[in-house]
Amino acid sequence: MIKILYFVILQFLLAKTLFCQDLIIEDFKEKNLKNWFVVGDTGSGGASTATMEIATIDNTNCIKFSYNLKKTDKWEWCYATIGKVYENEIDVSKYKGIQFKIKSSNWNEYINVNLVTIDSNLNTNKYNQYVIQISTQWKYISIPFDKFRIVGWWKARNYGYKNEIEINRLKSIEFSKPGTSGEKGEIYITEISFYKDKPKGNLPKTVSAPLYQKLYFLDKDVDSDGLVKIYTDKKFVVPYKNKPAKISNYFYGTNWGMWLDSFPDKELVKSLNLKIIRAGGNLMSRYNWRTSKYRDTSIGETYVYRIPTIDEFVNYCREVGAEPLIQINMLGFAPNEKNNDSFEYCMDEKSAAELVKYLNGIKKYNVTMFEMDNEPFIWHFTHKDVVKKPISVNEYFEKLKKYVIAMREEQQKINPKTQLVIFAPAICTSWIDWGTYGDTNYYGFDSAVDWLIKKCAEFEQNKKENPKGYKLIDVLSFHIYPRFRINWEDPYDFIPQGLPKMLESTKTFWDENYINYYDFNQVRGIPTRVFPRFNEWISKYNPSLELALTEFNIDSTPRINYPEVLRPLF
Repeated sequence: MIKILYFVILQFLLAKTLFCQDLIIEDFKEKNLKNWFVVGDTGSGGASTATMEIATIDNTNCIKFSYNLKKTDKWEWCYATIGKVYENEIDVSKYKGIQFKIKSSNWNEYINVNLVTIDSNLNTNKYNQYVIQISTQWKYISIPFDKFRIVGWWKARNYGYKNEIEINRLKSIEFSKPGTSGEKGEIYITEISFYKDKPKGNLPKTVSAPLYQKLYFLDKDVDSDGLVKIYTDKKFVVPYKNKPAKISNYFYGTNWGMWLDSFPDKELVKSLNLKIIRAGGNLMSRYNWRTSKYRDTSIGETYVYRIPTIDEFVNYCREVGAEPLIQINMLGFAPNEKNNDSFEYCMDEKSAAELVKYLNGIKKYNVTMFEMDNEPFIWHFTHKDVVKKPISVNEYFEKLKKYVIAMREEQQKINPKTQLVIFAPAICTSWIDWGTYGDTNYYGFDSAVDWLIKKCAEFEQNKKENPKGYKLIDVLSFHIYPRFRINWEDPYDFIPQGLPKMLESTKTFWDENYINYYDFNQVRGIPTRVFPRFNEWISKYNPSLELALTEFNIDSTPRINYPEVLRPLF
């Protein structure tokens, strides 16, 4: 009887062990790389390279993934990837997630973990991603399948896809290193498996679907009604001054990353109490609002992307309590729906007027805020496939007149009592010190900015050229990206003074006497006086203007590992 009972218990334990058994994908004990691949971004027009080999690190057999990221004139979004591809798709739906042991030669970096499955609607590879942070120490990482998200760029390319991960149709597992030109290093991976029951590691704290989409809650500086406390000195926004003053209702806003092909969670965004959300940037300069399609900025990138419609964007803004700020394509190029989505000139001033008619005449959305393209004075860098030489401030002024007058004429037909609010020129001061490449004397003025706003003010008073007195600009807009790295090409070349001076450099925006030594995207050795300088120009040349900073972040190059405390400030 005891032997029979022992046998039954043994059978039960064996069955339970088999049921809970993980599926080992690779532990590299056999030192075999069959079905593994390694690739850089040369196929996309880049120059990043990578290698892989079996190695023994800390007495552990693993795969060593070495990468050297390098951009080209055709491709700036560097990456390198290794992965294992299955000859036929496999079903791993009976497992809960994937786990592995990993470390890096660099102390802190991000990599993408991709589960590539077959989309049932389109019968093509579908990329499901989770982004993790790794360091120089070995650690187990376990990621449940339900934490993976279909990546935005893939969704934008593949209209009609099935909005599920479809883990029952797994085709490959990938580890991809995205980053900045100049980054190099090694990543070591081993003990890759699918787990059924208890995972070996913990879910990483970095939940980034997509990367860097984070919400910061300034609890100590938020009133019970959700309003952020802001203190001002005279007409300039100044921190640390206990002198409250009224500011614009639209002071606090953000940008929508249209390349993500999705919107952040509505309830989370509502809690931020945003008043304005901008759909803008380089990609909106290549966007066809009629089809919600654009083509990427890289010469080597030929895909046409489809993103949420202009209707969906407007409705999302209103649902979270914000007003939309929509960028107008003045570059003129976009996928032309009348010519099989060929990327060509098809977005002129008539198209801009038609957008106003659609939004406010047909749909009755009453959208009033528009920005007149994005960083036009560096188009020959950001849109080098269609702009071969720099545009001058005068060329932009002439184009601005055509587009704004066409839009205002259309709005007059719809409702003359509601005026459009025009933002321009969205100049990127960080790159070119307040000016343009195409014209450097500015007709005796300090910069392109003061010349442009004075020219606009003169045009508004010119009854012969402008009998209806249309304003060309209501809000003077600009962008700025502080950079605390000495060498633009080196992602690790931070200023030696470190975090204290990075934090101190917020004074470049408001302190009249603060001399900039540490922000390498602005002129150094003099007081930059960002807000005072703009306000002086407005007071002198076009007093009716307001001022807006419509793009603002620390470093315009992605994935630079700055201290996290800087993110809420820059």
